[in-house]
Amino acid sequence: MNQDAQQRIMGYFIEEARDHLTTIEQGLLSLRESMSDPELINELFRAAHSIKGGSAMLGLGAIQRTAHRMEDFFNIFRSRQGQVPVDQHLETLLLRGFDTLSMLLEELQSPGGLSEETSNAAIAELEPVFAETESHIYHLLSEGEVSASPPPQTETVQTAMTQTVPPLMKEMLELFKRRTEPGIREQLVAKADRLAEVGHQHQLTPWQSLVQAVRAAILEPSNDLRNVALIALRDLKQAQQAVLQGKGDTIQISGDLSALTQPPAASAPTPSPAPAMTEAQRRILGFFLEEAREHLTTIEQGLLNLKANSSDPEAIEELFRATHSIKGGAAQLGMTSIQRTAHRMEDFFSIFRQHPGQVPVDQHLESLLLQGYDTLAKLMDQLQELGYLPEDYGEATWATIEPVFQETEAHIHALRQGGI
Repeated sequence: MNQDAQQRIMGYFIEEARDHLTTIEQGLLSLRESMSDPELINELFRAAHSIKGGSAMLGLGAIQRTAHRMEDFFNIFRSRQGQVPVDQHLETLLLRGFDTLSMLLEELQSPGGLSEETSNAAIAELEPVFAETESHIYHLLSEGEVSASPPPQTETVQTAMTQTVPPLMKEMLELFKRRTEPGIREQLVAKADRLAEVGHQHQLTPWQSLVQAVRAAILEPSNDLRNVALIALRDLKQAQQAVLQGKGDTIQISGDLSALTQPPAASAPTPSPAPAMTEAQRRILGFFLEEAREHLTTIEQGLLNLKANSSDPEAIEELFRATHSIKGGAAQLGMTSIQRTAHRMEDFFSIFRQHPGQVPVDQHLESLLLQGYDTLAKLMDQLQELGYLPEDYGEATWATIEPVFQETEAHIHALRQGGI
């Protein structure tokens, strides 16, 4: 990419970022009034998300990280609509994040540009602010739950499963999304311990055993937390429903979860050196990986809720578009194993689109689709770690997953026949 083209792209980014900054500033100045308005909160989220994506494409790490953390906070507001009682301290903390983001963009436009020294200093100063912001948001959430509660009374198991457990699981999902940050496993374990306490209070031994297995899977360092999230949250939801139906004694630890509690048998072979890449190729690859992470999150959340949403055209459309986008990006980069894996997942979601409500999702189908997702996530991890995918690794991965895809296709067909 020549210098003139790069300057044009930078100019487009700065111009759009100014508009997004205006949206964020106006939203923060009226945050108390906007908190219960889903559309206004979505505008804040989209503005931060757009700045994050554009800065990632241009390799502006400090702007990307700052926008990403702001996006995370707005995402909590989206998922806990109207449940965060905004106070002056929260407004101040969020405005400090906005001020830093604005300053970084101003520096980017200056004659000298945004220096590495300025970027590093800004991030070092802002990280404690973001840590305090996150802590304060969850403090406000807990206060809101207390103030909204009726006078203290003995909690029944039904109340625990409908009012105590769901918020904890949502908080775990938010933590799983930040899986690459230091200390996340410890925070997840703390949430799991609170879930276990629910079982202890109501003498739900099978529930406690399940939560202990989830805890062990989180603590196993070789486990990718994306995979743990898919399996653990799925199993917890199923167990929650079992308790609500009076079948708590039927709760069992699934084979998928049990496998995550065991350390790996052997390490992967050392890959060959990465081929040389131009700066432009590295930037394109980085942009693909950034977008693919967002699409993987969509697939992850969609599979966690597939049984409930298999008849929802919009939810299925999101799954289809996410796999379609990964497939297209991988094809442009020549990442054949990722392209083929995403294509097969796309095919399955296309069946759900074409036959809404005609595929009764069972646990075996969930497990098969999770294996496909797991493979796609591991391929992405390998690509991000090495900067390329060794051909033998891609072929070996495909040889392993293709029989699973064949079984998935046959099982979907059988479910459709039985569901008609």
